[in-house]
Amino acid sequence: MSNRKRIIAIIVFLIFGLTIKNLFFTSETEPATTNTNVTAQTQEQAVVLSGNVFGTSYHITFMPSEVKQTPEQVQAGLSKFFSEFNAEFSTYDPNSVISRFNKFEQVDTPFPVSKNFATVIQAADKIREQTNGYEEITVYSLVKAWGFGPGQAEADLTPEKVQQMLTHVGPDKYSLVETNGQYALVKHDPKVEIDLSSIAKGYAVDLAAQYLNEQGAKNYLVEIGGEIVTKGVNSTGKPWQVAIEQPREDSANSANTIIGLSNKALATSGHYRNFRYVDGKRITHEIDPFTGYSVTHNTVSLTVIADDCMTADGFSTGLYVMGADKALEVAEKYNLAIFVIQYENGKFITRQSSAFSKMVQSEENLNK
Repeated sequence: MSNRKRIIAIIVFLIFGLTIKNLFFTSETEPATTNTNVTAQTQEQAVVLSGNVFGTSYHITFMPSEVKQTPEQVQAGLSKFFSEFNAEFSTYDPNSVISRFNKFEQVDTPFPVSKNFATVIQAADKIREQTNGYEEITVYSLVKAWGFGPGQAEADLTPEKVQQMLTHVGPDKYSLVETNGQYALVKHDPKVEIDLSSIAKGYAVDLAAQYLNEQGAKNYLVEIGGEIVTKGVNSTGKPWQVAIEQPREDSANSANTIIGLSNKALATSGHYRNFRYVDGKRITHEIDPFTGYSVTHNTVSLTVIADDCMTADGFSTGLYVMGADKALEVAEKYNLAIFVIQYENGKFITRQSSAFSKMVQSEENLNK
């Protein structure tokens, strides 16, 4: 997949400490490792599976006594899943399903996709509607043109070219069809190209968590590239602790707000990591689907907590692109838990929806 959501805005605080890398989807998969940690309560060793996948890092923590498989078997099963997932959704793999669809220029001709692929498309379509069109998966040609895809940026991207590319953006450019349980995408514009990196990684986190559920895990944390699913509690018997970072221009970060998560998912979008300069102007990987240009508002990052990570992932992108003011209005309308960091008058400020305030546990309560 593309670098469209190359953003890490959380640090997972486990009793042994985890460090999350700031990368995103490419075709690269590196060897994984298995670590253990002795808990204070049971003296059982908690297993931490870690490695690199989709061009980013992952950390998966669980208690081995709760699962049917050995840690090595869990690792192997997840590695197989990661490879299969990448083969569908990576825009960096020219032979992936999404890459082949983007090169497919036959109009009104079914292009077969899997149920998983269809699930992501359906979720993206729904969130597009709820975010008033700001979560738009058909902006991939613009993402590439601005230099945030696998190739080079276009050397002379004029306003006329941007406007021409926008003619291939929108929900009317494709449709998803189902026949007897079989799914297919249909192009209505031969030049439309889709990018699911704004939502698919969240789905990968959900499926990895589902794998642990199937193995009997009752307490775990799954994190891929900063996107998280939690279940139960950590090894101290408390909700999993997550810190939303406060970004800085020097690329350093400091913990801004520590919250407790249990049986919830979290995802963050923003611009303070993935950007480049064009003609002296800083542009980011998040493209406004209505203008064709990088977002220019002062919203630095936006975090969403939801029941599943695909939902959190998709909303975090769409709401971030529209900016804090509109995002908070949408959050109140749909009862979404969001946390926003803005840079205003030389300093960072934070805002949150009412659902976020009610949902999370504060650091003070976590330490009681």
